[in-house]
Amino acid sequence: MRGPLLGLLALVAAGCAWQAGTGFGTLLPAAVSAGFGPSASRLDAQGWLKTDNSMRVKVDALTLKVRALSFSTTTAGSGAGGTFDPANPPSGYSLCHNGHCHRSDGALVAYEDIQAEMNGGKAGETTVLSLPGAAEIGLLAGTASVPLGAATPSAMLAKGTWTRAVLEIERLEASGSVLDPTSEARLAGQTRTWSFKLVPSPMSKRISVAIDRSQPDRVRIEGLLGVSETIMDRLDWKALAQSPGTLDLTADATASAQLAENFAQSAFDLDVTR
Repeated sequence: MRGPLLGLLALVAAGCAWQAGTGFGTLLPAAVSAGFGPSASRLDAQGWLKTDNSMRVKVDALTLKVRALSFSTTTAGSGAGGTFDPANPPSGYSLCHNGHCHRSDGALVAYEDIQAEMNGGKAGETTVLSLPGAAEIGLLAGTASVPLGAATPSAMLAKGTWTRAVLEIERLEASGSVLDPTSEARLAGQTRTWSFKLVPSPMSKRISVAIDRSQPDRVRIEGLLGVSETIMDRLDWKALAQSPGTLDLTADATASAQLAENFAQSAFDLDVTR
């Protein structure tokens, strides 16, 4: 596993030398890989995940399904400029912390993207390549990979510059158990089961990838996605435990919002080479 990243998402694309009529680059079948691998300091002797509020969580199942990975070009508008201040974000943004703000449409947007928008005004984006998701990915047995579907509009890439990559997650599902090893007895001395089904906000990353014939035809795209080890942090288990049976974290609005916020800390990166 690389650095703080907890898993991988990889697209592998290869092609042959350019020939007339084949476009400005060739993308062959791609795949998505992802994983969840907490650092050793986050696990107790039994392999249970330590949370920030001293609970112990066992994750029995964790799956993810990608809706699509897409690339777009951006046309900047004519903005007023200025310096982005997380304490005073521009109109349409709120709750700025941990490197991103909440946009009015529900998306989580990085500080640098907001600054870029302020520099250039309201930006218009055009999707130039989209790769649909396929099967679910199990995240607990190391890094797992599944293929993506056929490229839209074509695997023969058009000339241009990609300025953003967007990863859309159709769903993230998990289940397991939780216990309180402290004297607080937040679960009344019981080990409780839990589950959730989350539809996270899209994850995006600004990039600068030129697609033209000044480079070899082969286009290689490698990405990294690691579900954050903080995914189960900051949950009020004492309040959740007031419900009988398996704790449905999705049904609790506060817990569901916290899970979405935690997932937003997951690492998504891309390395595109020719």
